[in-house]
Amino acid sequence: MNILFVYSADLYTTANYCVKPLKKSHTVITCGQGKDGKVQDIPCQFNSNISDVIDKIDEAKKPQLIIYTEGCPPFFPKGLDKVQIPTVWYPGDPIYNFHWQKEIAPIFDFLFIYQKELVDKYKELGNNNVYWLPYGCDLDIHKKYEGKKIYDVCFIGNTEISLHPERVEFLNRLSRRFNVYIDKKFLDEMAQAFSQAKIVFNKSTKNDLNMRVFEALSCGSFLITDRLFNNGLEDLFVDKKHLVIYDNYEHLEGLVDYYLKHPEEREEIARQGREEALKKHTYEHRMNQLIQIVTDALNSGYKKKEINYSPFVRSIIYADVYFNLKNYPEAILEYKNSLPFEPVRLTPLFRLCISLWNSQFYLAIGLFKLTRFLKRVYLKWGKMAITNFTLLRKVYLNFQLRK
Repeated sequence: MNILFVYSADLYTTANYCVKPLKKSHTVITCGQGKDGKVQDIPCQFNSNISDVIDKIDEAKKPQLIIYTEGCPPFFPKGLDKVQIPTVWYPGDPIYNFHWQKEIAPIFDFLFIYQKELVDKYKELGNNNVYWLPYGCDLDIHKKYEGKKIYDVCFIGNTEISLHPERVEFLNRLSRRFNVYIDKKFLDEMAQAFSQAKIVFNKSTKNDLNMRVFEALSCGSFLITDRLFNNGLEDLFVDKKHLVIYDNYEHLEGLVDYYLKHPEEREEIARQGREEALKKHTYEHRMNQLIQIVTDALNSGYKKKEINYSPFVRSIIYADVYFNLKNYPEAILEYKNSLPFEPVRLTPLFRLCISLWNSQFYLAIGLFKLTRFLKRVYLKWGKMAITNFTLLRKVYLNFQLRK
């Protein structure tokens, strides 16, 4: 199959893991922005039109399927709602981005979602071709490194307390009792750190089945992770066979203590976990599943759905996406195009008003930022003004008394 894979490429984007196995069995052309030395087959600007990209492809390689994922820096070409080729979207971080991803979900013929609990939520947007396709592992990167295990517990990932307060709390408490290694590494360095730990700790953010589960298991590490509710963890792995699940901090600490004292039992679970990951949960498995679902649908007579957005609606949708992908100049231009009149001058204040008008979400952010700004102004100047006013009042009263 000829596939056009649309994404922004940097060293760390998950899309890289998807492109590699697809190239083994299909003719894949990539397009989008590049970063960190990653070069696309067809380099594109943020607002490139997908039709222009297709025109550049040789006739023998014209795409029969388009797969889109945002990548990093985020990339969203124009014209995906008009193209006559079946389209697939594998949206990034839907637990964080559903508030804007819902705007463009109807554009695509097929959606594949990392989180099982969100499948029905996306189907409610009017597309029944929504499937659960969780993260996976890349055997060339997430591999086992032989050597001495020098850490009791290891955590590799984000420990910003404003985003992950419970994760940080658990790590701090574990560190008081055990030899805990905490860092933020990627790719090979992450795999090496996992391989050096007796236990890899995981704590999800929003009940999400995250990448760390698959990557740690692929590295042959013993994984202890929090229990998820109706999001697929226990559909894929068996507690105390492939990994170990905890319910709260006290349970976690007891399990860590137990498995540090029982290395043979711990390593057997790690071995079976790695075996299961390699057998069923690589990105090659994921892409084979994606292609099989799409192929079966097309062979069963699936017809490309027609999207007939008015210019106004299309501009609003693209503006919303560009704003959330932090391409503010393009967002402003699309907002401008959606207006029923031509503003004389697009001032910064006008841009702010349009953004706030477009969504309650932006309004909440705007009010929050305004409140924070006014608080800073008060702290810097308000107290000084009050102090000066009080002083002037005292001087005035003294002057009146002397009279």
